[in-house]
Amino acid sequence: MRIALVAPLVTPISDRETPLGGAQAFVVDLARGLVEQEHEVVLLAADGSQIAGVDAPVLGIDHRRLTPARFDHETVQRVRTDLDEQTLACSKVRGWLDIAGDQIDAVHAHAYDAPAFTQLSQARQPVCHTLHLPPLDPVVTVAARIAATAPERPARLVTVSEANAAAWRAADVPLLDLEPALWDEVMSVNLRGAYLCCRAAFRQMAAQQPAGGSIVNLSSLSGVHGPEKFPGCV
Repeated sequence: MRIALVAPLVTPISDRETPLGGAQAFVVDLARGLVEQEHEVVLLAADGSQIAGVDAPVLGIDHRRLTPARFDHETVQRVRTDLDEQTLACSKVRGWLDIAGDQIDAVHAHAYDAPAFTQLSQARQPVCHTLHLPPLDPVVTVAARIAATAPERPARLVTVSEANAAAWRAADVPLLDLEPALWDEVMSVNLRGAYLCCRAAFRQMAAQQPAGGSIVNLSSLSGVHGPEKFPGCV
């Protein structure tokens, strides 16, 4: 398949630099994994983006004109001041998709702002949005709901955790259901893998002289900073 990944546009996406946050790291890892599975991947992102083995066309998107989403208690209720710039940037993404046409089999979007939903709802290709953040911005929530319930070519919405999914469903935004078998498969990798690593490290620390040590498990950025009103990560 030839898959277009629409990244958050507030920063270039690169496998050579530390990502801005979890969504950016997710896009890099996903692109790498798809390439390893012999899919063709196109990265639609801010200018300066690059991932080995991935086509990253220059779209003319200057990330410095965009503002990363923030949802602490001081900013969550504020109206975004860069919606015009976000709309322009997302329209460039959709313009590229319009030209590509049937050369792209599917679009997987990770941008959170409302224009990502409204612009991509007009795309000719099947679109899936991964929701990395909870529905804290009412403008984004409405845009996501409209995209998911469109009578023609509705977007597919998925989230990065069950806690996040519960929040979006509570906001009356329909999501794709996660089958129990897939949940078990994900948990067998994520939770079991962390457990096995901890067990191996503990055995080494118990056997060494002097005995002892520390085990540090790193997950999403929420493991370091707990943003107010964010659901816990699974």
